Amino acid sequence: LDELQAAFLRVKLRHLDDMNKRRWEIALRYFKEISAERLLLPCFMDYCSHVFHQFVVRHPQRDALAKYLEDNGVPTLVHYPIPPHKSGAYRDEFGSYPITEEYADTMLSLPIDPFLTDDEITHVIETTNGWEG
Repeated sequence: LDELQAAFLRVKLRHLDDMNKRRWEIALRYFKEISAERLLLPCFMDYCSHVFHQFVVRHPQRDALAKYLEDNGVPTLVHYPIPPHKSGAYRDEFGSYPITEEYADTMLSLPIDPFLTDDEITHVIETTNGWEG
């Protein structure tokens, strides 16, 4: 971390609570308005806190969904496409982890940036619900 990055982070930290609150607002809209019949939405427990740094959904046709969303102006990310046990450092060390591999193949992050406008969030929701896959 250099001095310039530290200066930016020092300013951003003052706004962290507000940014986390906004992510919560976006996540609540996603939970209420995205059809759970189409996607597996993230789960969390009432006794835990969550900042929704990512909003990760799951679908067996993840790549087709991602392409549809991208083609319709909704950016998505696959944060962890390769499970740790299949990465170079561990490839020959560990056995089979089919559940981990399934998650790696089906997880997709929807936009949850705190600076998204309400119209942009509505677009994410409507586009996601409009997918026919």
